[in-house]
Amino acid sequence: MEEAVRRLIGGYWWLLLLCTTVGAVGAAGYAVHQPPQYQAVARVQMSGGFASSNVEADAVTQWLQGIVTSPGLVQTAMTAAGVLGDPGVFADQSISVRRIGVSSVNDVVVSTPERGQSLAVAKALVAGATRYSNRARESDLERTHSLTQQIDRLTADQGRLIKALATASPGAVLELQARLSASQPTLADLLRQRADLVTATAARSSIGVLDPPHPVDDPVVLSPVQLGCLGALAGLIVGLGIAALLEMARPRVRGASWVAEDLGVPLLITLPRRSLTHPRTLEALHELCVELSLTLRRHPRGRVLLLAVEPRGSDRVARLAAELSRSTRLPIVAGVDALTQADGSLDPELGPDSEILVVAVAPVVVSRRRLDAFAARAAARGWPVLGVVIIRGRRIRGWSEFPAAAPAAAHADGVARGRSAVTVRERDLVPGVPHVIASSTHRQLNGRSDGRPGAATQLKGVES
Repeated sequence: MEEAVRRLIGGYWWLLLLCTTVGAVGAAGYAVHQPPQYQAVARVQMSGGFASSNVEADAVTQWLQGIVTSPGLVQTAMTAAGVLGDPGVFADQSISVRRIGVSSVNDVVVSTPERGQSLAVAKALVAGATRYSNRARESDLERTHSLTQQIDRLTADQGRLIKALATASPGAVLELQARLSASQPTLADLLRQRADLVTATAARSSIGVLDPPHPVDDPVVLSPVQLGCLGALAGLIVGLGIAALLEMARPRVRGASWVAEDLGVPLLITLPRRSLTHPRTLEALHELCVELSLTLRRHPRGRVLLLAVEPRGSDRVARLAAELSRSTRLPIVAGVDALTQADGSLDPELGPDSEILVVAVAPVVVSRRRLDAFAARAAARGWPVLGVVIIRGRRIRGWSEFPAAAPAAAHADGVARGRSAVTVRERDLVPGVPHVIASSTHRQLNGRSDGRPGAATQLKGVES
């Protein structure tokens, strides 16, 4: 988890910041340029009793929403209010139904850029929905009344037949009994139909208007802050997705310390993005020279091999090795080709007891595959990796200006920037270590300072 966060956020922070900023600015700009919306609200109640659960309440709300957003009813309301456009789009963007708690009471809300249009559309929608729902209930009532009349007529006929039985002759009694028996199934069927219709009518929903449509005084304005936060969140999610895809396609390691950690070696120096004659660059090179000199003292038969992690940095590594070797007179070469002669044979100076000490040179952003290949190649050849040198930027100015004795103008520029320097005395030098600039860091290492400002910066080799 920590590795994923480090690679996504640490490696693609600029992408996340860009996506977040674009999302926030775009959403806020959209909110600013949107016209205010005026609302008209009507409160209605659906018949059928109280809703006992959210499921029942949602069912009632969806039924009402289906009525008020039907294309035919919306088109009629838009025509009555003088609103032009597609009824489906208008229903999706301007009409909403909001439930009041867990109940059958709902608010029908209409939003348009004009107050009068909102009120007219809301009135037409509520009137149409009420007429539709109540019309179905009225038809049920008419059907129930018709069944009741049929039942009453059949019951009256049976009553007359029963009275006629008292005075009828024995032959007529049989006829009357047969007629009574024949009418009984018809009466039972009519009673069943009426009972079912009454039950269905009671369960059928109808709309009662509790509060007629009325306009809301204050217009609804989109908040740029809220919409900007939502846009920033959406941009962050998109940025994380893009960063994850990029990391999956081309995994990279960003940062000097992270490159060294992935290689499993110490970070020797980080060359700043400046000229080689800049005091900070000279200080970094001094630290590298000290490290290499002390290492070669422990390995008299050793040779420092600077290897580029990225193939495109081979030229920079070769020039850096040449300048370091010329200035320090240490056995420093660059690339495996430097260990061979023109005919492909090994350098005669490389004896059986010679040691190859590798120093990795990498940019601040490097491919993970390159790092793995570099580590595997060094391990396969049995070459110990002393550390890694990080070069910031694709180019460093002043390769040809890197002399055995750096010009005093570069040091004077550093003094002008407030960087104090002193001259290195012969007794302060470490044998086998090149003369380099004596900055505040060097004075701390030596434990002394003579405090003479304006001294010339020196970078020259020491004879071994």
